[in-house]
Amino acid sequence: MSFATIYCYPNTTLADYLPHYKKVKSKTPTHGYMLYYEGKNHLAIMGNCTVILDDLHRIFTTRLEALYQAATIWEYMLCENNDYVDFFSVSRKFWETYDEETHDDQQQWRGDYNKVAQLFSVDASRISNYYQTWEIDWTNPDYIENLIEYGKAYPDDQCCRGQVHQLVDFLNALGLGWPVHNLMEL
Repeated sequence: MSFATIYCYPNTTLADYLPHYKKVKSKTPTHGYMLYYEGKNHLAIMGNCTVILDDLHRIFTTRLEALYQAATIWEYMLCENNDYVDFFSVSRKFWETYDEETHDDQQQWRGDYNKVAQLFSVDASRISNYYQTWEIDWTNPDYIENLIEYGKAYPDDQCCRGQVHQLVDFLNALGLGWPVHNLMEL
């Protein structure tokens, strides 16, 4: 998988989401996948049925869109009332829009862990360590071998900084997990 987006809905359960999903799905032919993970009071959805997701985002306007990019980095965009209000990327230099001289993306993509913690009702100290960037030299073919030296954000994490699957640890800290259940079967 070169990229995936996990839509994380705070204070939303599968019972809240399912009636709207079924209504939209009944009007839209789907040939894709929709997976979900239900945490305590939160829901994570991953899928490639963009028509369904676009319709549902008109109803569920607050979400954290976590992106797993090209098996190298993870990042998120926080959306409130369908406006993007916060951004975070573990490697801002990954994108071509990064300007080495002005560091324009540094401010935009630094993230606000207090805002995310409040939205998902977790202690900010439980997620703040994820907000460290990875200074990776993408031109060095050995960059993967050097990632482990960054260490884990928290002792109970499964992945170290520099490993893209650290996103799963971040989702777990928010009370979620990687979507594994087939929503289309419901």
